[in-house]
Amino acid sequence: MSTLRALALLVPLASCTSTQQATALQFGAMRQVMREGQVEPRVRLSDLDIAPSTIGIGAVAGLQGEITIVDGVAHIATAPDLSMRSEPASIDAQATLLTVATPTEVEELTCAEELDEARLSQLLRAHAANGFATVDILGVAESLSMHVARGACPHGVTTKETEPLRYSAQPGDRLRLVGFYAPDRAGTLTHHGTNFHLHATQVGKNGAPASGHVDAFVLRSGAIVRIGRCSPPR
Repeated sequence: MSTLRALALLVPLASCTSTQQATALQFGAMRQVMREGQVEPRVRLSDLDIAPSTIGIGAVAGLQGEITIVDGVAHIATAPDLSMRSEPASIDAQATLLTVATPTEVEELTCAEELDEARLSQLLRAHAANGFATVDILGVAESLSMHVARGACPHGVTTKETEPLRYSAQPGDRLRLVGFYAPDRAGTLTHHGTNFHLHATQVGKNGAPASGHVDAFVLRSGAIVRIGRCSPPR
């Protein structure tokens, strides 16, 4: 699909503006944590100024779970016994890796075709003015895979005890994907080979919320994409 055709399929819904531009905060770096094993605590979640529009994603100290901040609530997903649990974070929860921002300007679009990483990258290149943005997506899954860390980098060497829990959404599941578009920041804000660091939340089969780090996704047509303007971490 050409860039021109792809953009023609994106229909602006609404936007809000502000004279100030938010700056994202970064605690730890992807390479430092995932490759070098420096997984010590770096920030306590209760020390953050979390607003209703704050977006945040990262990993629990020791790589013992995933952190997802959405709608002003921080959730922690853990998989200690190969069964996923996701619950609001306690005030004592600490992160070893975290990117967090509260955008002051948000553009909202709807995508008339399926949305995957390639199309989302195309969209962000056109709409993220400074090449960095928060991403907040509401959609219905065609497919989605995610994982929850259990003490080691999920993309490195793991043991039976540290193998991540991998989870797949079912076609038709309603999802919320949040995170950051950060091209050219591999090893700092993203894994190598991707322009994004995204987490997903959804309601599982047993009614409990599920969340984790997104590995791949395809959302059905009609997904709503909210692009938040903010400056990259200094």
